[in-house]
Amino acid sequence: MKKLIIILLLSFSIIKIEAQIVKVTTFDTIVWENMPDEYKNATIGVFDITKGGALVALKSFKNGKKHGLFLSAVNTLNPKQIVYAELNYKNGILHGYSSGIERSGFYKNGKKHNLWEHTTDTGVYERTYYKKGRKHGKYIYSLGNLEIEGNYKNNLKHGIWLTRKDDKLIKKEVYKKGKLLK
Repeated sequence: MKKLIIILLLSFSIIKIEAQIVKVTTFDTIVWENMPDEYKNATIGVFDITKGGALVALKSFKNGKKHGLFLSAVNTLNPKQIVYAELNYKNGILHGYSSGIERSGFYKNGKKHNLWEHTTDTGVYERTYYKKGRKHGKYIYSLGNLEIEGNYKNNLKHGIWLTRKDDKLIKKEVYKKGKLLK
C-alpha cells in the first residue's frame, strides 16, 4: 500500500508538503472554505501519524476553488485497510468520475450524469443512468434471486418494467411519464 501511495503522490505535478500546509493530525482539520492564500493553488496531502503516516486526504485547489482530484480515506470495518473515496472537481463543481465504498459514477457540471452503480456487502446491485442529474435511461436492481428492470425518462418510470424472481417473470408493468398504465 505504501508503494501505491508514493506512486499516487508522484503522479501529481504540484504537491506541497510543507509543515505549515500539511496538517499532521488524527483527522483533517484544515478549514478549506477559509484557506490562507498559500493553499489556494496547491495539491495538499494530509497524513495521519496514528496510522503510520498514511495519506488520509489529498485535495487540489485552483484559485481557491476545489479543482482536480480529491481523495479521502474512508473508515472500513478492517482497521488495516485504507479505502479512498474519490471525487473530481472543475472550478469548485463536481465534474468527472466519483467513487466511494458502495457507489460510483460520473458528474457533469455538478449533477449526476451517465452510469451510476451501487453495490453493497449484502448483495444489492443497482445500475442507474442519469442525464443532467435526473434518472434517464435503463435501470437495473438486483438482490439475490430478485431482479427489477425498467427505464426512466426525466426522473419518472417510463415504458415496460419487469420483476423477476428465480429468473421467472412475476410482474410486468407499463408506465408512461411515471403513471402506471397496466
